[in-house]
Amino acid sequence: MVEGFHYLVWYEVHESMESAIEREKRLKEWKRKWKLELIESSNPNWQNLYNMIVSLDSGFRRNDAANRSALME
Repeated sequence: MVEGFHYLVWYEVHESMESAIEREKRLKEWKRKWKLELIESSNPNWQNLYNMIVSLDSGFRRNDAANRSALME
Protein backbone atom coordinates (compact mmCIF):
# COMPACT_ATOMS: atom_id res chain seq x y z
CA MET A 1 0.00 0.00 0.00
CA VAL A 2 1.29 3.43 -0.90
CA GLU A 3 1.52 5.88 1.98
CA GLY A 4 -1.36 8.35 1.92
CA PHE A 5 -3.50 6.16 -0.35
CA HIS A 6 -6.48 4.02 0.53
CA TYR A 7 -7.85 1.19 -1.54
CA LEU A 8 -11.38 -0.05 -2.03
CA VAL A 9 -11.19 -3.76 -1.25
CA TRP A 10 -14.83 -4.48 -0.38
CA TYR A 11 -18.27 -3.01 -0.99
CA GLU A 12 -21.94 -3.91 -0.85
CA VAL A 13 -24.83 -2.69 -2.97
CA HIS A 14 -27.98 -1.62 -1.12
CA GLU A 15 -31.50 -0.80 -2.20
CA SER A 16 -31.56 2.42 -0.19
CA MET A 17 -29.28 4.81 1.63
CA GLU A 18 -31.02 3.90 4.86
CA SER A 19 -30.19 0.20 4.53
CA ALA A 20 -26.57 1.05 3.65
CA ILE A 21 -26.24 3.26 6.73
CA GLU A 22 -27.79 0.58 8.95
CA ARG A 23 -25.37 -2.04 7.60
CA GLU A 24 -22.41 0.32 8.13
CA LYS A 25 -23.43 0.84 11.75
CA ARG A 26 -23.60 -2.92 12.30
CA LEU A 27 -20.20 -3.48 10.66
CA LYS A 28 -18.59 -0.86 12.89
CA GLU A 29 -19.44 -3.09 15.85
CA TRP A 30 -17.70 -6.11 14.30
CA LYS A 31 -14.32 -7.33 15.47
CA ARG A 32 -11.41 -6.68 13.13
CA LYS A 33 -11.02 -10.42 12.47
CA TRP A 34 -14.62 -10.66 11.24
CA LYS A 35 -14.11 -7.70 8.90
CA LEU A 36 -10.95 -9.26 7.47
CA GLU A 37 -12.82 -12.52 6.88
CA LEU A 38 -15.61 -10.62 5.11
CA ILE A 39 -13.11 -8.93 2.78
CA GLU A 40 -11.17 -12.09 2.09
CA SER A 41 -14.31 -14.11 1.35
CA SER A 42 -14.97 -12.00 -1.76
CA ASN A 43 -11.55 -10.48 -2.50
CA PRO A 44 -8.84 -12.89 -1.26
CA ASN A 45 -6.04 -11.04 -3.10
CA TRP A 46 -7.07 -7.64 -1.75
CA GLN A 47 -7.35 -6.15 -5.24
CA ASN A 48 -8.27 -2.48 -5.51
CA LEU A 49 -11.91 -2.48 -6.71
CA TYR A 50 -12.17 1.27 -7.30
CA ASN A 51 -11.74 1.21 -11.09
CA MET A 52 -14.32 -1.55 -11.44
CA ILE A 53 -16.85 0.46 -9.42
CA VAL A 54 -16.18 3.65 -11.38
CA SER A 55 -16.67 1.88 -14.71
CA LEU A 56 -19.91 0.29 -13.46
CA ASP A 57 -21.16 3.64 -12.21
CA SER A 58 -20.43 5.43 -15.47
CA GLY A 59 -22.22 2.67 -17.38
CA PHE A 60 -25.29 3.07 -15.19
CA ARG A 61 -25.22 6.81 -15.66
CA ARG A 62 -24.99 6.48 -19.45
CA ASN A 63 -27.90 4.04 -19.40
CA ASP A 64 -29.94 6.33 -17.17
CA ALA A 65 -29.36 9.27 -19.54
CA ALA A 66 -30.35 7.12 -22.54
CA ASN A 67 -33.47 5.92 -20.74
CA ARG A 68 -34.48 9.49 -19.87
CA SER A 69 -33.99 10.58 -23.48
CA ALA A 70 -36.12 7.69 -24.74
CA LEU A 71 -38.90 8.59 -22.29
CA MET A 72 -38.91 12.21 -23.44
CA GLU A 73 -39.45 11.30 -27.12
